[in-house]
Amino acid sequence: MRALFLRILVLCGLLAVAASAWAGQSVTVVGRAEIAGGNVDAARNNALAAAFREAVEKGIGVWVQSQTEVKDSALVRDQILTHSQGYVTDHEVIKEKVEGSTLSLTVKAEVAVDKIGADIRSMVGRLSTQMGNPSITFVLTTWEKRGLKGSASSTDTTDVSVRSTAKMKYDTAEEDDASENGKAAVAGKGNYQEGPDGISLSGSAEASASEHAARRAKGRHEATADSDTGVKVAKARSYFEINEELYKKIPDMTIITSFQREFLDKNFNVMAADKARSIAVAESLAQTSVNPNDRQAVREMAAKQGANFVARGEVTILGIGVSEATGNQEVKTKIDVEIIDVNSDDVVGSYTNTTKASSSEVGEARTQAIMKNAVQAARKLASQTVDVWQKRALNGRLYTVEVRKIKSQRGQQRPIVLALKDIAQIVSQTNPDPGVLLVKLNYKGNKEDLENALLDSLGNKPGFSASEFDGPVYENGSMVFTFK
Repeated sequence: MRALFLRILVLCGLLAVAASAWAGQSVTVVGRAEIAGGNVDAARNNALAAAFREAVEKGIGVWVQSQTEVKDSALVRDQILTHSQGYVTDHEVIKEKVEGSTLSLTVKAEVAVDKIGADIRSMVGRLSTQMGNPSITFVLTTWEKRGLKGSASSTDTTDVSVRSTAKMKYDTAEEDDASENGKAAVAGKGNYQEGPDGISLSGSAEASASEHAARRAKGRHEATADSDTGVKVAKARSYFEINEELYKKIPDMTIITSFQREFLDKNFNVMAADKARSIAVAESLAQTSVNPNDRQAVREMAAKQGANFVARGEVTILGIGVSEATGNQEVKTKIDVEIIDVNSDDVVGSYTNTTKASSSEVGEARTQAIMKNAVQAARKLASQTVDVWQKRALNGRLYTVEVRKIKSQRGQQRPIVLALKDIAQIVSQTNPDPGVLLVKLNYKGNKEDLENALLDSLGNKPGFSASEFDGPVYENGSMVFTFK
C-alpha cells in the first residue's frame, strides 16, 4: 500500500510539472448560453465552453503580440479555438447570472499561452510545408489624364478610416488641337515608414512635359475635396479599361516597387520581376509585352511564369491643384488593383482608393500621392492573398477539370468521377454540352499533384491509356482532358 501511495504521489508530481511547463496567463471572461427547454445544467456547460473559447481567444492575442517572426496565426486560429478546453489549465466561476432565457458565467481562467504558441507554430509549419510559398507576378501601370494642367475628380470610396477636408482651387484646361498629344516623363524615388500616425512619405521626383502650346484656361473654380485614406474592397467587380486617347502612360516604378516590397515581406515568390518593370516603365501600351486590359492575356503570361497569382491594375493621376490652406501643390490619385488566381480565374482580392499628397513641388507631390496609394494597396492585398492561400491549405484549392469527347457515360465518365471523388472534394458536376464533363473540386495540393493523382487512378482502367485519353492541357484555368 505504501508503495502504491508513493507511485501516486510521483504521478501527481509529474502531472504538476507538465502543467507548469506551459507559461500561463490569467484572464477574466464571460460566457453566455441560452437555456433551452429549461435545462439549466446544459446551459451552464455551454456557457462555460463559451467562456473557455473567449479565454483562449485572449490567450492567442497575448501570444501574437509577443511575436515578430510568426505572422500567420490567423491561419490556424479556428483550429485552436475548436479545442479551447485543452488550453485552459485551471478556472474559477466567479459569478453566475440568469437574465430571461440567457445564463451567463463570469470565469477567471488560466490559459496556457506558451502551449497555444507552440501549437500555432507547429500547425503553420505543417501547412507551409504542404502548400509551399505562393508566387505572384505584376502587371501594374501609372497613367495621367491627357491635357491635365489641373483638374479635380470626385471619388466614391467608402469605408474610410481617416478623412480630412481641404478647400482647393483647380485650373482646368482644354486643348485647342486634339490631334497633338502631350508627352510626359516622370522619374522619382521616395521612402515611406509607418509610425503612430500612419504612413509618412518622403522623396523627390522630377517631371518634364511637352504639351501642345495652344491651350487656353477654361476657368478657375473652388472645390471641396475629401482625402480618403481608408479602403474599399470588393470580391468581384468590373475592371477599368484604359483608353489611351484620354490617358497617357507615365513611365514610373513606384507602384511596382511598393508591391514587390510588401509581397516579398509576406514570403511570396515574385515571378518575372524584369517583365513587370518593363511594363511599368514603357511609354505606351504598344511597347508592353501584354495589354493590362486583356485579362486572358495577363493570366496566360502569369501561367507561363509559373505564378499562382497576378496583380493587375493601375494608379491614375486625376488632378493637380493648389491648396488654399498651405499654398502647396496638391496631386490627387486613384488606384485600382485586383489579384487574380491564375488557376481558377477568381478575383481573390481587390482595392480601390483615392487619395492626395501635397508638396511645394508638383513632381514631389505626384510621387508621394502615387506611393501613398500604392503602399496602402499592396499592404492590404498582400494580406488578403496570403489569407486565401492559407485557407486553401486547410480546405483545398478550387480546380476545374473538363473532359471532352465522352462517348460512354458508364465506361468513360463514371470512372473519372469516381477517381476524382477518391482524391478530392467535388463541389459541382455538370454536362454543359453533349460529350463534355465539367467538374469543380477542392484539392489539397498543386495542379501537378492533382493531374498526377488523377492519371495514376485511371491509368490501369480500360480505355484510359495514353493512346486513348489525352491531357491535360490548360485552357482558361481549366485542366482539360480529351478522349481520342
